[in-house]
Amino acid sequence: MKDRRIREIGEFLDRHSCFVITGASSGIGEAIAGLVLKTRPNFPVCCVSRTVPKESFASCENFLHVPCDLSSSKNIDDALPKIFKFLSDFCDSDSNGKPRRGILINNAGFGLYGSFDECDVDRVKSLIEVNVKALTVLCSELMPKVDSIVNISSTAAWQACPYLDVYAASKAYVLSFSMGLDCEMRSKGLGRCLCVCPGPTSSNFFRAAGWSKPPLPSGFGHKAEEVAESTLTALARGKTLKIVGVANKLQVFLSRLLPPVLLSRISGAILSRIRAVK
Repeated sequence: MKDRRIREIGEFLDRHSCFVITGASSGIGEAIAGLVLKTRPNFPVCCVSRTVPKESFASCENFLHVPCDLSSSKNIDDALPKIFKFLSDFCDSDSNGKPRRGILINNAGFGLYGSFDECDVDRVKSLIEVNVKALTVLCSELMPKVDSIVNISSTAAWQACPYLDVYAASKAYVLSFSMGLDCEMRSKGLGRCLCVCPGPTSSNFFRAAGWSKPPLPSGFGHKAEEVAESTLTALARGKTLKIVGVANKLQVFLSRLLPPVLLSRISGAILSRIRAVK
């Protein structure tokens, strides 16, 4: 099964010229970029992040790191000409003269844990800038050069999450925006947009959100590599939505059956317990 997935991913990449990914210096983004380069070692990669990705990516002959703090509109404006040039350099045509366009993967994002009245307002602003504004701007600006977009959301997008309320709301935006954008792109023949909703994943998410150590039991949740494989396989298969993992699919299904107010109170009770032992 895994070999078939890798073959599908490779065939999909062969129909494209390059890809741009945000937040590939760690976690899910690093795993996605790593899987792309494992499948097609010299596939052109542009990583947009504050931190320089690990040296292993530098072995790719067509690798570009664009330093950018995605919480800053000025940083994004400064980065866009470099991204445009990268896409222009590599977007070409296949042997039949059919244009091969790029792939955009909006992976960058972070969480913020705690009671909203206790959260630092500047941190809240940064979260919205990265999770919502930067993602939307990059989709808008880069659409002329890409025909495949991936936006990383979360299972938190499907319900209100007290103590993670701004994060969950930002991911609900990503889910709604992505599914609407996919419908528009397909109807106009512009390509497709995939929204990916992983659950808790082994990454820097919990530390960035405010935990000194992950609050979940060891072995619980996904590995970043699992999310990467699920993401690229769903993209290759032309999916609009990918909820990663059977348990998460069940959780999302059950969440649609419960009244929203009750669901938020159940979620709040669970997350408040985690908060108490943080």
